[in-house]
Amino acid sequence: MAELADVVTVESLWTLLEGSAAHVVVLDAEGRFVRVNQAWLRTLGYSREEVIGAPWLEFVHPDDRAAAERGAAELRAGAERPPAVFRARCRDGSYRVFKGTGPHVRGPRGVVLGFTLDVTDEVAAAAAQQAREELRAIVAAVTDYLVRVDADGRIEFINRTYAGTTVEQVVGTSVYNWLPPDHREPLRRAIARVLATGAPETVVLQGSGSDGGPTWYESRIAPLVEGGAARRVVFFSRDITAIKRAELEAARLQQAASVAALARGIAHDFNNLLQIAGASATLLAVEGDLRIVELAEEILGACDRGAELTQRLLTFARPRPAAPAPLAVGAALRATEPLLRRLLPPGQRLALSLDESVGTGLFDQAQLEQVILNLVVNASEAMVDGGAIEISTRPGREGDPRLAGGAAPAVVISVRDEGPGIAPEHLERLFEPFFSTKAEGAARGLGLAIVYGLVQANGAEIRVTSAPGRGARFDVFLAPAGPGDAAQAAAPALDGRETLLLVDANPAVRVAHARYLARFGYCVLEARDGEDALQVARDHAGPIDLLIVDGAGGEALLAALRRTSPGLRPLFLVGDPRAGGPAALSRPFTPERLVRAVRDALAQAEA
Repeated sequence: MAELADVVTVESLWTLLEGSAAHVVVLDAEGRFVRVNQAWLRTLGYSREEVIGAPWLEFVHPDDRAAAERGAAELRAGAERPPAVFRARCRDGSYRVFKGTGPHVRGPRGVVLGFTLDVTDEVAAAAAQQAREELRAIVAAVTDYLVRVDADGRIEFINRTYAGTTVEQVVGTSVYNWLPPDHREPLRRAIARVLATGAPETVVLQGSGSDGGPTWYESRIAPLVEGGAARRVVFFSRDITAIKRAELEAARLQQAASVAALARGIAHDFNNLLQIAGASATLLAVEGDLRIVELAEEILGACDRGAELTQRLLTFARPRPAAPAPLAVGAALRATEPLLRRLLPPGQRLALSLDESVGTGLFDQAQLEQVILNLVVNASEAMVDGGAIEISTRPGREGDPRLAGGAAPAVVISVRDEGPGIAPEHLERLFEPFFSTKAEGAARGLGLAIVYGLVQANGAEIRVTSAPGRGARFDVFLAPAGPGDAAQAAAPALDGRETLLLVDANPAVRVAHARYLARFGYCVLEARDGEDALQVARDHAGPIDLLIVDGAGGEALLAALRRTSPGLRPLFLVGDPRAGGPAALSRPFTPERLVRAVRDALAQAEA
């Protein structure tokens, strides 16, 4: 620090410093103001009389005084230090930021000549710049979409875009252009309300993703106030597409559950009508003349088709476990042919090429029908330009995949189409649930997953062969039937002399079944409900061998009857094949199946 010869030197300098743009002060040894120039007084708003003689630290912000005092002491001691920065109090109570510019000059008797600059605006600008940088970092880290939109809907800022678009492509466009037409007007009204009232609103907006599918965003729209008025809005938008799709899928499943419940009810009522018609037609067929027999056979055919329809309704409404049994594959496929043809749209053809040498395979017949149905529907959806679908069979041969337990397949069923084929990268995922190569909305991606599950449940295998432009072929490999085929073909006689107690609330169904069973020699006692059945049992003098009753509530009636007839066996009539155990007959059934089930239940009792 330079030494002043004496105070006169300071006086001679002051004439020059009084008009300087820098803030210049002279302090005595105790840190009191001796002189201040006009720039200092003008910046802080004081008069000279208010400042001269006052300690300079009184004009420093309380939080900055300790550091300022240490710096002043170091300067008086002649130490070199970085320029001090502190806040000086203005006369109106506000503060300005001063920065020492040096060099400070030390005179005799501890007098100091100091120079400072007002850097308030520079500090404020630096703070604002830092705040902007921090805000940019925060906005960049936010996973939500932040969008600033003017009153006309023009996008002025967006922090991020979805894949396939850039910020440059979006900024300057209308926000409404990114929405479906029917969503634009509601958004216009929402923005107008926010600008008019200043109250934020939350809306759900639908757009289009990079894959062309629908996307949904939950957007909080808030006003941006400028000059006391809201002229822009900002969107805080969160992608809720996954949530929305889950909600839609839940609604679809709920609707499917309602349809399934309706299907069960329809199937139950329809089944009762079929039982009446089927039993009556069977009696006509065996007891009437030739013309009556012909008519009865037509009625029976209609009943069989109705029973198939009922079974399909029940399969849809309540999937049942697989019950693989020896199956004449060719006959089963021919039976499904009329239904399959009705499913195909114009421009598509169905061809059956069945090898007559193919015998039986092991598969649940109803589930095989569903497998073929799903495969044909899948092929039909793939052939948007039309073409042929071929269903063929052949015996198993060397090179076919081995089945569970190492068995070689007995029968191979192939479904081939003339569609566009399947890309190699999709083949491995083809049987995954909800995976689909078709356009959005064309399919749910469940058909082939159901096929795979049914094939596995029946101990079979499925393979797919395809290439782009060459169609696809699905091969289903059925296990061989066991050695019990001959035993099944040579069924024992159905006649009997046992006493049966038939309980059914529907009198027409009850009478039809009783008449048919009586033809085979059985003594049939009829009852409309449990209470009536107990009374019939009390009135009957002899033993009762078999109780035929609905599975719902039948166990309680069986227990009550066994108090007097300990050896009584049950045959439960059930709508769900999973219910009732081995002594159960699932609806719908033909009269022949009823007699067979009765004979089997009695045979178990004899064993």
